[in-house]
Amino acid sequence: MAKMVKTVPTKSTAPVIQDPPGSGSGLFVSSFAKGLRVLETFDLGRRSLSLSQLAEATGLDKSGVQRFTYTLHALGYLHKDPITKHYSLGPKTLQLGSTYLRSDDLVERAQPLLAECSNALGETVNLARIDETDIVYLIRMPSRHAVSVDLMLGTRLPAFCSAMGRVMLAFLPRDDAQEILDRSTLQNFTPHTVTTPRELQQRMKDARQTGFVITDQEIHIGDVSVAAPVFDHTGRVAAAVGIAVPNSRWTVTRVRRKLAPLAIHLGQTLSSQNPGPKWADQIRSLAAVALTP
Repeated sequence: MAKMVKTVPTKSTAPVIQDPPGSGSGLFVSSFAKGLRVLETFDLGRRSLSLSQLAEATGLDKSGVQRFTYTLHALGYLHKDPITKHYSLGPKTLQLGSTYLRSDDLVERAQPLLAECSNALGETVNLARIDETDIVYLIRMPSRHAVSVDLMLGTRLPAFCSAMGRVMLAFLPRDDAQEILDRSTLQNFTPHTVTTPRELQQRMKDARQTGFVITDQEIHIGDVSVAAPVFDHTGRVAAAVGIAVPNSRWTVTRVRRKLAPLAIHLGQTLSSQNPGPKWADQIRSLAAVALTP
């Protein structure tokens, strides 16, 4: 599942555009921000849009949208269908994401560890960062088994109800976590989604005590995930590592007993900056224990 699908507002529904952080500064370039708003409008629910649809979705006037789309098309970030005149994302947008992944030190260090874990365990292992109110998948090592949840790099999920997002919220400074929750839409994705602020705070408190979070089918039916935090050199939570399994093979009790220690170990190893020479043996050993009945 990607970022929550948004519907294009009708003519009678004006989109609510919030001022981004820092917009009050004299250094903030509003026209550049508006151009990026046009680019960010495209998602799985809005793959191809006309000028009128872009104007409605962004809250910008049509003449301004026309200038932004012309510029983005000229630079290669948008593709324009010669027949329908609709716009869609161009291949050049992929270059930005690819460059980010190749230049991120944590991603570089985590790739071999998560690959080793996934190979030894046979299950899906992920790395994500928090961005605004969502998590963004940076690494996804898929299970060798058939899976019902197909996610790609760059996929965004709400932080409040995802295991990796919730564990990052738990270890962020309390005010920062609360600010993210205040801006989040606490909606039900399944009958199991935890949406009440009091219950979320309790789950986060539990995570600070145990060092991990387990979510049981809160976003996708059949999916059970466990996640642990990854800290940077200053001690601030920077990311989270997660293991996702189907409830057809794993119970929540078994995930807590067998996979939580492995997720915590991965988080601690990545947080240490230097995994040491025997990191692969340690991961294989913990994975072997996790697979025992």
